[in-house]
Amino acid sequence: MLSEKLYLLRRKAGLSQEELAEKLDVSRQAVSKWESGTARPDIDRLQSLAGFYGVTVDALLSDDPLPGPEENADAPAEKPAAPSGGPQGKRPGAALLSLGVILALAGALLLLLRGLLSLLSPPVAEEIAESSVIHIDGSGILAIGALLLLAAGALLLILSKKR
Repeated sequence: MLSEKLYLLRRKAGLSQEELAEKLDVSRQAVSKWESGTARPDIDRLQSLAGFYGVTVDALLSDDPLPGPEENADAPAEKPAAPSGGPQGKRPGAALLSLGVILALAGALLLLLRGLLSLLSPPVAEEIAESSVIHIDGSGILAIGALLLLAAGALLLILSKKR
C-alpha cells in the first residue's frame, strides 16, 4: 500500500514529516495525509518521491513490497539528497540566512564592546574617540559600523526568508 511505503521510506531515510515536507516543498500536513492514506500525492509529487528515495513510481504504486538495497542497485546507500535545493538538500536561502545571522551578531557584539569600553575603561574609549581622522570620533565610527552590520544582517535574514 502506498501510504505504508511512504511512511517506511521516510523513516528509513531518518526524516521527520516536517523535514521531508521541506525537501519536497509541500506542507507537513500533506505528508501526513499521504502516510495515513487520507490523500494521495499527485503524479509530479510521486515522481519527486520516487527520485528522492531512489525507487520507481511503479515500485511505490504496486502491491509488491519495496525491493531491498541488494535488489535495487540504483537506490542510494546513504541518506538521499533532496530533489532540488543544492548539495545535501540545503535551501537556496540557507547561505543568506547564515551570513545574515553572522553579520547581525557581529554588529551586536561591536555595539556591546563599545558600551563596555565606555563604562569600564573611559581612557581607552577616549583614545578610540581621539584616533579618528574623520570629524566623527572613533567610537562614533565603531557605532556606525556596528549598526551597518546589524542592518546588513537583518536585510539578509529578511531576504533568506523570502526564498
